[in-house]
Amino acid sequence: MPDPNEPPPTPRGTRGPIFNNQHILQAVVASQPSVDRDLTDSWSDPVEFLRKRYGLVELSGQVDHGRDPKFSLGLGLCKGPIDTSAISLFESVVQPAHLPYECDLSHSYMPAEDVFPHRSPNSTLTICPIKEGYLVTVNSGTVCPWKLLVNDPLTLLQIEREGWHLQRDGLVVNLIRKGLPFQILYPSCQSSTPPPSTPSASHEGSPTYADYLTYCHYVANFFRLHPHAHAAALCAGGILWRIAIDALPPPAEHQIIRPFHLGGCTQHIVNGQHYWTPTLSEGEQEKIVGVFKWARKSHQEKEKK
Repeated sequence: MPDPNEPPPTPRGTRGPIFNNQHILQAVVASQPSVDRDLTDSWSDPVEFLRKRYGLVELSGQVDHGRDPKFSLGLGLCKGPIDTSAISLFESVVQPAHLPYECDLSHSYMPAEDVFPHRSPNSTLTICPIKEGYLVTVNSGTVCPWKLLVNDPLTLLQIEREGWHLQRDGLVVNLIRKGLPFQILYPSCQSSTPPPSTPSASHEGSPTYADYLTYCHYVANFFRLHPHAHAAALCAGGILWRIAIDALPPPAEHQIIRPFHLGGCTQHIVNGQHYWTPTLSEGEQEKIVGVFKWARKSHQEKEKK
């Protein structure tokens, strides 16, 4: 039985940098941010997820073992058997049909309300539907210069189910902690010269375990040198968000909601107002997710030899 703490052996026939794998592994582990245990527990709690995301406040306790185990992936859950109440919710929305009694799509779990969704009178947020999605403004007592652009209406419902709409600070941090995608709209950007581009990794042969460990350090350094990329990845959701969460501790909210250099932003015009949002280029996305490019010689170069 191999030692689980030992790195896997390097495949034969591969070439790359020679490292002390165990030493680098220890350095990578030591450099990882310490994630709040309560937060990671909520990520893996399907009941909490179904309640906050979809309003499924009661599960039947019965599992449909005849359903394809991959069905749960469509709801954002881990692969495996799924509660019949979650299946009823999915089918009622897709078919469509009447929602199951266990589900209430309003944030307050009051299906008898005439207004959908029922907005809390104590909300600090103003939500305006626009062509691109939903424009979210924080009412902080003074004019708030930045806004958020949210595409998925379920995210708006989750904001109220989580209670984030009741406080003027922390909305962005809370969205990032749960991995919910959104865009920051800031009314200005920096005109300074952006940091130099970081080249992608490239060498001959298949990627090795040492290459992966090196990649972990590479991504962390890339985010330190390109704060706009770190902010954009944290706000993107999905795999980009998860890599950004694992690479570095999330920055404070004021470090995310701020102007970035023009070369790292995309411009939006909303109601005649110009906004800029930190954005990842295709090349930056490849660097973050670890696209590996082989250094191969062309056919003509081989013929010259």
